[in-house]
Amino acid sequence: MEDPTQCHPHSEVPDFWPSLQELLEFRDRVRQRLMDLYSTSPPAQKVKRALWLTYEHEVMHLETLLYMLIQSPKTRPPPYVSTPDWQELATRGKKPAIDEGDKWQFFPSAEVLLGLDDLEDDSTQSDAPFGWDNENPRRKQKVKSFLASKRPITNGDYALFLQHTNGTVPPSWTGSAPNWSVKTVFGPVPLSLAIDWPVMASYDDLNAYAHWKGGRLPTEGELRLLQDYLHMKDSVARRNAVTIDAVNGHLTQNGVNTTPPYNSCEPAATSRNGTDRADTNTQNPQNANGVRKCIDEVYYDMTGKNVGLRHWHPTPLPAANKLSTCTDGGAWEWTSTTFDKHEGWTRSKVYPGYSSWTPCREY
Repeated sequence: MEDPTQCHPHSEVPDFWPSLQELLEFRDRVRQRLMDLYSTSPPAQKVKRALWLTYEHEVMHLETLLYMLIQSPKTRPPPYVSTPDWQELATRGKKPAIDEGDKWQFFPSAEVLLGLDDLEDDSTQSDAPFGWDNENPRRKQKVKSFLASKRPITNGDYALFLQHTNGTVPPSWTGSAPNWSVKTVFGPVPLSLAIDWPVMASYDDLNAYAHWKGGRLPTEGELRLLQDYLHMKDSVARRNAVTIDAVNGHLTQNGVNTTPPYNSCEPAATSRNGTDRADTNTQNPQNANGVRKCIDEVYYDMTGKNVGLRHWHPTPLPAANKLSTCTDGGAWEWTSTTFDKHEGWTRSKVYPGYSSWTPCREY
């Protein structure tokens, strides 16, 4: 935000904070009120939505708090998790040098779906997954063709950027050049052992890096198209995979199982030098202009991805010639799309200040 004094104002910092006992008693009172709601007749639709919204909001802030705690040298590692062998992790994640031409992926123009349909309606029951007001409604967006780096920006990439510019050292690092370290809940990890991790930095810092490389940060629609393509590749791999059941300790072809076909279109994409083509599927649905249609799914299967601090630390990204996203390495992705209203957007009734705080924007 350009002017923090005009956006998302917070309560004044008190002169005295409540004691731990007072905080715990407050927590218990809130929990009891929630339990009382469930012990009586089913809550009204608006109350149920407010409860789920509170849960979603709390989870978001818990993850945000974890990222913030990593910045403090006083943070202790989780007591039930062993400190990783950073050298072994770096050795296992080390990737060979890749030719520059193999590091890029070309995406033809396509149509993607953004958001979901979870409109607030107190009179109807909805089976739709929860969505914030800025995610509603489900909408189509045309994306122009673009060339994307197959690999997100790594700590090693950003260190090279700092060597050639007066760029800003990200707050996720500590120390001084050339002996930087990356902060984790287990303490600082030498940059030499974390060069293949996705760098965690501000939008301005990564935007400066992108401009230095002669590019820019992707839009929301472009990231969605990239994710759709990755999802399509994963589903094709599952569809082509064959598993053989074990019967009485012996393998038998009679028990062959194949993954059910995935009913979707395939957003075409090719690498810069023409390899790794994914536009050979003649069954791709297209509109009259030849633009491929989007995959009609709200969520992706994130099994195996390093999300939600699954490993308590970032992990090495795939090789630079393998298309990947920050979620492969434990980071979130920046988009250059401005957080603003879109066609069909309406203010939340349950939480009207979520996306439409008046000093930030006028609706």
